[in-house]
Amino acid sequence: METLSETTEPMGPAPFPIPGRLLRRVLYALLIAIPCAALPLALAGKWFPGTMLAFTELMLVTAMAALRAGHARLAGWLILAPLAICVAILIVAGKGPVDESVLAIPGLMIFASLFGNRKIFLGLLLFFASLLLAVAVAHFQGWRMVPVMTVRPDTFITVVVILAVTSYFIWLMASALRRALHSLRIENQRVRRSLAQIEALAHHDALTGLPTALARRNQSGAALLYLDLDNFKTVNDSLGHAAGDALLCEVAARLTSAVRANDTVSRQGGDEFLIVLGDVADRDAVSVIALKLVEKMSLPCRINGLAVTATCSLGIAIYPGDGQDFESLLKLADQAMYQAKESGRNAFRFYQPASPSPASGQSRI
Repeated sequence: METLSETTEPMGPAPFPIPGRLLRRVLYALLIAIPCAALPLALAGKWFPGTMLAFTELMLVTAMAALRAGHARLAGWLILAPLAICVAILIVAGKGPVDESVLAIPGLMIFASLFGNRKIFLGLLLFFASLLLAVAVAHFQGWRMVPVMTVRPDTFITVVVILAVTSYFIWLMASALRRALHSLRIENQRVRRSLAQIEALAHHDALTGLPTALARRNQSGAALLYLDLDNFKTVNDSLGHAAGDALLCEVAARLTSAVRANDTVSRQGGDEFLIVLGDVADRDAVSVIALKLVEKMSLPCRINGLAVTATCSLGIAIYPGDGQDFESLLKLADQAMYQAKESGRNAFRFYQPASPSPASGQSRI
């Protein structure tokens, strides 16, 4: 049975916020930059920082493999965590707050902000701030002196303040970008749902959910039934349009429950409905279904607490005997429906061009 059911696409879990293309570009840049930084250190005999950079390079290669395997979140962590550890070790082993590796911290904060997780961002910020504070305490306590003669307490304070302010601005920009992307994603899904609904409404009746147009079937035998309610105007005028709409919905439900699974029920407009019966052997098979429809429609239904009886008149045209296309069958079924009304309503009639008398029986209540 063909009907329109309203569906809502679930949002689903949010994907990793950093696009794979951006991660790939970050990795390519780091894989090129780290060897460029490690080579001068190795030539100068500084093997420890060179070794740390080589370890980081190995982790970045692993991150590239994870990204190519479709694990973007794992790749992001394999970029952020080794770089943060490497920078921290270089700061401690080097010149503390004035070491060149400190310049990498803002970049790491930007990358961490793109994760869209406040705990990750604030955790990394607290990690570097605590690290610099520990280096400062070690220097002024004499546990490990920073090998720079002009280091003063304000040097550490200045670096921490700059780091905090810069990180805050980075977070604000990244948050605005994430909100914009999230809103765009929601809007994109809303537009897709709207387009799907428009497409469905273009082929279905908004009130009953039934198809509004029917195409010719390819079965060896088919029948087109044109149904018109006999007293819909009385119900609509006396009880109101809301009651009329409720009656139409009840009619649609009864029709769809009365026909077979491979048949199609459609609302033609107003109080008129079309039913396409496929794979019917002869008129007797159609008569059985038509009689069932007339009898089911004559049963009273409750609308706004009142018992309402809505009988119907049915006109029937047979494919291919009566017509070869839908337009011809529709016209002939319409004529047969008026013959059913003229016979007293609450009946069905087959189209009969030779004689105005009905070609089949009728059902009355």
